[in-house]
Amino acid sequence: MRWRYDMENIWSFLLQTLSVSLIGLLLLVVKLLLRNRLSPRWQYAVWGVLAVRLMVPASTYGKDIFLPLPLWVETVKLTVEQGLSSAYTAFYEAVRVVAPVPWLSGGPVSVTDWLFLLYILGVFGMLGWELFASLRLRRRFQNGEPVSAQEFRRLQRMGEREGRTICAAVFLPQLTSPMVCGVFHLVLGLPANKPVEETAILHAFLYPTRWNILQSGFWRVCRALHWCNPVMWFFLRQVNHDWVSFCDHQVLERLQEEEQEGYDPGRLTGTSAIFDGEKDLKEQAEAAERRSIAPKGRTLVAVCVTVVLLCSSLLGTVEKTVEIRPWWEGDGSRQEMVAISHCNPCTTAAGALDTYAKGMMQENPLYCAMASPEARRKQLEDGFLRGEGQKTASETVLLYPAVSYDQAAEAPVKVRLEDGYRFDTDRGYRVQNLKEKDGGQTGLLILYLYTVPEGKEFVEKDRFDDMELTESYLPSGQLVCPVRVWREENRYVVEETGERAIYLSYDIPNGGAEYCERMVPELEAEKAVGKYGTMTVHRWSVYQVDNEEKAETSVWDWERGSGFCEIPKPDAAFSVIRWPWKVSYQCVDGWQDRENLQMVGLHVMPLIEEGEQPDFSELDAYLDISNLNASGSDNRGVSWNHCRVDETWDGEVTVEGVCETDTQGLAVRLIWNFEEKESFTIRGGVNDGP
Repeated sequence: MRWRYDMENIWSFLLQTLSVSLIGLLLLVVKLLLRNRLSPRWQYAVWGVLAVRLMVPASTYGKDIFLPLPLWVETVKLTVEQGLSSAYTAFYEAVRVVAPVPWLSGGPVSVTDWLFLLYILGVFGMLGWELFASLRLRRRFQNGEPVSAQEFRRLQRMGEREGRTICAAVFLPQLTSPMVCGVFHLVLGLPANKPVEETAILHAFLYPTRWNILQSGFWRVCRALHWCNPVMWFFLRQVNHDWVSFCDHQVLERLQEEEQEGYDPGRLTGTSAIFDGEKDLKEQAEAAERRSIAPKGRTLVAVCVTVVLLCSSLLGTVEKTVEIRPWWEGDGSRQEMVAISHCNPCTTAAGALDTYAKGMMQENPLYCAMASPEARRKQLEDGFLRGEGQKTASETVLLYPAVSYDQAAEAPVKVRLEDGYRFDTDRGYRVQNLKEKDGGQTGLLILYLYTVPEGKEFVEKDRFDDMELTESYLPSGQLVCPVRVWREENRYVVEETGERAIYLSYDIPNGGAEYCERMVPELEAEKAVGKYGTMTVHRWSVYQVDNEEKAETSVWDWERGSGFCEIPKPDAAFSVIRWPWKVSYQCVDGWQDRENLQMVGLHVMPLIEEGEQPDFSELDAYLDISNLNASGSDNRGVSWNHCRVDETWDGEVTVEGVCETDTQGLAVRLIWNFEEKESFTIRGGVNDGP
């Protein structure tokens, strides 16, 4: 099912009209504070902010304006739609608006569908009424009584002074003051059997520009789109009043001082109103009488206020008011908690992996649902709304014993879990070996464990005796989950693609993280055959999100340090990326000079820049190559290891390291009895040879 990008249901309309209403209330407050300080021109022009907001969908930007309207609408939607099978509303998707006009996508099924259909019929009914009113007005002007030729010439001269050219002038008994009708061919209408002052005609001539007529049509369309919102009707009435006052202000600017004293705007109501209606005439007159020529020199202030209001209405004022609360603070309704998860889609691959991992660690179905594909998301959310929990432990899982501090056994056993996992929430998780595949990324999601689950029962009992489980295994392990992350419509999702496995370790909580990182399968491995043996290069990639959370301390609390943030970060980016590597050299069997061999060493230099050539001269300057047990690394990432050769040596020498940036390759040289015997350069998985 695709995401609803248009205003396709009653909830998207509700979010849009509430967002616009909130902006209108903000404008009213600002106008009230500045009503006597800025000109009527600005009092009307500032409604342009509302006009822009009417054209911009509510879901265009990620920020909210003061209030968490998306959360409130989503919560109401989940409460009402639960149990309904609406054709227009996607129950498992957040309410979004990316088009400011409604769109019908099929026939109605539920009550909310019928309400939306009723709303659309109301829109067409309002637009039809506006069209009928315009045609009726045009008909009245066509049937009006023409003025005399002498009067018409006088009116033409008045219009030309104001840049208006009229093609006709007629008397209409329905008018109480002059008005001009038309877009390309202007016709002046005058009240029948009533004297008309020139100031009233001047007031009428100020209105009929194409721009004014277009904006009048725009406000009428907006009134139709929000016909069922009484707050919008109030706003548009205020727009009408400010427009009348602005026209009066323009008339006053053109009159002499003595003429201004006799100017009565109350006589001009109906001349330039955006919306017709006799019930508004008295209010328009009162609004016009309150206006006078405003103090000048405040244009810059008006521009600054308008720009601030426009930016606030479009971009929002709060980064995100709908935040994910900790699982243990979920004291709201279940619908509200699901609504919060809907309002926080995973916008990055890192955010999806972070959310999914924390859902596993806390056995939180909503966290897992936020980062799960649509079918799995529906299953998790339905269970949560029914009060069911989430159990992330599998029935069986592969278990790899550790044969060394950084190496797992090749052959696993299967373990049946009964009590679930015990995750080390202080250490959290990590992601390894991400690579592009099938329109997404595949990799390993790895979570740290306190202990191997108790009460385990081995499926393959004949393997149990061969596996030496000792107390050294019990402190820790790591759960490895093969995953794929990709973009599904407007969010990233995670799916497990293989069987989970537990890698036991001697000292994960106390040992270095790089040892754990090399226990799991590598991202890539290359081999190079030399004169004296075979070199193998293993590479991994490690990704982490910054989840460090400072511990709260006081003068009475001696606790220090930091913890792991257990709240999902759906917009996260990887803050730590590193590339562990391991190079091993296995000497050929039966080498004839084996009895004369005293030491074997490996020196490895990461090549960072493209085309970079290996240069070990700096290492040679300070490394004592005659040291039989030398090992270490420097600040350039160069690592070395020397092995003393005796009867127990197995013919292999190994060097490990970590690069903080991606490398173009590795340069390796073999030291044999304190002399360089071979060198290799491996670039991008291609062996350049010895």
